[in-house]
Amino acid sequence: MKRPLRVFLSYADRDRPLAEVLVRDLNDAGFDVWSDHEVLPGDNWARKVADALEESEAMVVIVSPAAAKSERVRREVQFALGSPRYADRLIPLVVEPTREMWILSKLRPVTAKKQKGKVSQQVIEALEAR
Repeated sequence: MKRPLRVFLSYADRDRPLAEVLVRDLNDAGFDVWSDHEVLPGDNWARKVADALEESEAMVVIVSPAAAKSERVRREVQFALGSPRYADRLIPLVVEPTREMWILSKLRPVTAKKQKGKVSQQVIEALEAR
């Protein structure tokens, strides 16, 4: 049996409600999703994130003005852009366009339209196509 694709989910705190929906839906679709909800109080947060970035094979980043302002999200995206393991597997999910993250528009983004219920399915299809 094939091991599920390990997906790192990067998002700003303000986008947490959508992130929680994505985690549930992607896990239900057979992906192994990591998000910061796996970091427990007292854990070495930086070490947990670094390990997850090293172990993951794809990244979904929720793109929004809040994400553009988040130093954490920018560092995670920068890591993925520089890592061969994420080649063609960095999927921007644009919930609100922002100029600050313009580089992600070059990576075949998924755009969240008004029908938010279809967002997870669009991301699943993008992951399966890569």
